[in-house]
Amino acid sequence: MGLPGFLDRPLKSVRVLFRAVNGLGLPATLQLVQRQIGSAFGQGPETIYRIRVPGYPQPISIRGGQSTDGFAFYQHLAMQDLDIFDLGSPKLIIDAGANIGMASLYLLKRYPSVKIVAVEPDPETFELCRANLAAYADRVVLVKGAVWSSCGELVFVRNQSEWNSHVQGAENVHAGQEAQAAPATEIRVQSFDLPSLIALGGGGPVDLLKMDIEGSEAEVFARNPDSWLSAVRNIIIELHGPECDKSFAAALTGYEYEAFPLRSVTVCRNLRPRLPS
Repeated sequence: MGLPGFLDRPLKSVRVLFRAVNGLGLPATLQLVQRQIGSAFGQGPETIYRIRVPGYPQPISIRGGQSTDGFAFYQHLAMQDLDIFDLGSPKLIIDAGANIGMASLYLLKRYPSVKIVAVEPDPETFELCRANLAAYADRVVLVKGAVWSSCGELVFVRNQSEWNSHVQGAENVHAGQEAQAAPATEIRVQSFDLPSLIALGGGGPVDLLKMDIEGSEAEVFARNPDSWLSAVRNIIIELHGPECDKSFAAALTGYEYEAFPLRSVTVCRNLRPRLPS
């Protein structure tokens, strides 16, 4: 199996290597390249790399093998993909789909006064997220669960490809699994709606809602979004397909905002209720 995503390019592209060295420092870049080489020769995700990056208080843990951890590490800490606009002095950020904590880690370092509610449903990934954010424990509320339109219980479906892992209602699990080329692991997880997450963060307002929840945003934005959208100031979201696009657009019809045209994410800045004509 070839190296996934950007992981084949640091060995071939001077530009990518330069960005990594510039954003991470030379020792961290060399460790990342070492991880990529190990992955190419069959190393599995059980191997944990602990990489020290200048400016961060503790080594950052990422898995080896074909996990997406290397991409998240590079994306948020070297490329600083969330450096889209300045939030000023934010008080509350919700990281919906925190993965191993790279987005939260970057935001906690950049905004010293911010509190983050970080939500991740995959139990193994959650524990790595907890370790990576441990130095900021007094400013982070860690939530092991899934963002949904209501509080309750869902099934987390972990596929061979992490990009395709997702949550869904128990009644839909086996129907969805029939289409998978390989069997998936099913794990029961708690679900949390946005009002409950905002309450965990102290009640809002939410200076940034960062969301990457692998298609669940269709459900989140389809059911009573006005119960919490008015508390959100800015959104950075990755939308996964036409149904998600439709649900998100419909939820925001009553709001004004400045849109940023970016390739992989949708950005809505300065969200506010639309005034009557």
